[in-house]
Amino acid sequence: MPVVSIIISIVCALLIGSFLYLFLMRAFLFWSAGRFAHRLNYVRVVIAAVSLCLAACCLNLFNITALILLHIVVFALAVELINLPIRAVAHKTKRTPEAWNKIYKCGLVPVLITALLISYGYWNIRNVKETYYTVYTEKTLPAGGYRILLIADLHYGNAVHLEELQEYCSRMSEENADLVVLCGDLVDESTTRAELEEAFQQLGTIKSKYGVFYVFGNHDKANYRNTSDYTEEDLRSALRENGITVLEDTAYEIDPNLTLIGRKDRSELRESADALADGLDQEKFLLMLDHQPQEYVEAEAAGIDLLLSGHTHAGQIWPAGLLIEPLGFADSCYGYTQIGSLQTIVTSGISAWGYPVRTEGRSEFVVIDLLEQP
Repeated sequence: MPVVSIIISIVCALLIGSFLYLFLMRAFLFWSAGRFAHRLNYVRVVIAAVSLCLAACCLNLFNITALILLHIVVFALAVELINLPIRAVAHKTKRTPEAWNKIYKCGLVPVLITALLISYGYWNIRNVKETYYTVYTEKTLPAGGYRILLIADLHYGNAVHLEELQEYCSRMSEENADLVVLCGDLVDESTTRAELEEAFQQLGTIKSKYGVFYVFGNHDKANYRNTSDYTEEDLRSALRENGITVLEDTAYEIDPNLTLIGRKDRSELRESADALADGLDQEKFLLMLDHQPQEYVEAEAAGIDLLLSGHTHAGQIWPAGLLIEPLGFADSCYGYTQIGSLQTIVTSGISAWGYPVRTEGRSEFVVIDLLEQP
């Protein structure tokens, strides 16, 4: 980790620790009702130590303890903001609202809101829904068109395990898809080798007419950790053994009407969309898979008809999803969009990364009916 990042992490942790100390001290004084007044210095030392320990958990933000603490701090700050005008009015009127004073000092509001939100997030990430889209094209398609099943961001082992994945794969098989596309980050740095093999064994069983196709995301190859329980060769071997076709800057002719193009992840050196489409029959429907939903303008200029992506998790932790597009992290955060002749769909993913909770968006697999314009 760069020195600057370490310094920023330490400063943020110290600020969080300082606020937690004030918050915990005020709550302790409220609940103790003066019973420990004679040992207040000792109490201050203990609460300071507890605050520092909790702050240390925030040095790495990508753990559930840090997430819970950050939510408590944010909601406690919101209570502080609400308290400011109430105190101002109380100062002018010389009257302090007793009910609010108790609510403010007890410290329960931020804790209870956090508990409710995290509980919802724990349930929500495991409540996988089907999302349906109908996409029309003026290009010639066979009668009935195509049904495409889109899955991304499983991050196997984070919140989804064998029993859940078996259920999801069974549900997906019932959709009678023509092809299944896996748009990256099905596994990540925390996935064990046994889990990796388990995941692709299940994903390879999803029933479809033309098979299962895969593009790598930014996590599949475990690039964000020096050591991982599996190697890239383990990953590729598991894909081969389960009949999953990997597309890396390559095109695959599904049938005379449909060509599938799979891109390398944007984090790697890769061909441009124009180079990948060069030489392809533009009379056919060109379906592109790209884990990260970016470079839409380039894809449209290359003649791509439909671009499928994942990566964003639709934010996963509120309000991250509101910032993804304005800050330029993606051309689309979630759902269907159209730019000129290019249609795009971004899935929120069947699970999520880092935290076993989702407080924004929902977990899903996507079913797309591709039809000829009537």
